[in-house]
Amino acid sequence: MNLDIENKDSHTKYHVTLLLRGFLILFLLAVFGSDAIGQQRRNPRGAAIATLPLQQLNLTQAQRNQIQEIRQQHGDSLRNAGQRIRQTKQVLEDAVRSEWFDESRIRSLSADLGDLQSEVAVLRGAIHAQTWMLLTSEQQARAGEIRTEMKARQQDRREAGRWLRERQESRRRPR
Repeated sequence: MNLDIENKDSHTKYHVTLLLRGFLILFLLAVFGSDAIGQQRRNPRGAAIATLPLQQLNLTQAQRNQIQEIRQQHGDSLRNAGQRIRQTKQVLEDAVRSEWFDESRIRSLSADLGDLQSEVAVLRGAIHAQTWMLLTSEQQARAGEIRTEMKARQQDRREAGRWLRERQESRRRPR
C-alpha cells in the first residue's frame, strides 16, 4: 500500500516537472524569441542590406530618400549574388553527398562560395559606408549605442540557448 502512495507522488512530481519545463521553454521563447532554442530568425525585408538600425534614428525625409537610392543602386547586385550563393551552396551540398568523392570539385565549389560571400560582404560594406556618411553625428552616436545594445541582447540569447542545450543534455545523461 505504501508503494502505491510513492508511485502517485513520483507520478505527480513527474507531471509538475514536465509542466515547469514547458513553462520555462515558453518563457525563453517569449523573452528571447526562437534564438533561445538555436534557430535563427530572418528579417524578410532588407536583411542583407541593413547594417544600421535606421528605423530608430529619426531620419529626415531627405535622408530616407538618399538611403533608398543607395539601396536601389546595390539591390540588383546583392540579389544576384544571393541567388548565386544559394545555387553554389546547393551544388556544393550535392557534391558532398555524391556517391563519388571528388575532393577537387568540393574544394573548387567551396572557394567559389567564399568568393561570392566576399562579394556580398564588400557590397554590404559599401552600402554601410555610404549610408553612414548621410547620418548626423548625433545619429551616428545613437547608432553606436543601439549596436552595443543589440550585441548585448545577442549575447544574452546565446547564453540562454547554451544554458537550455546544456540542461537538455544533462537530462539525457544516465544517472
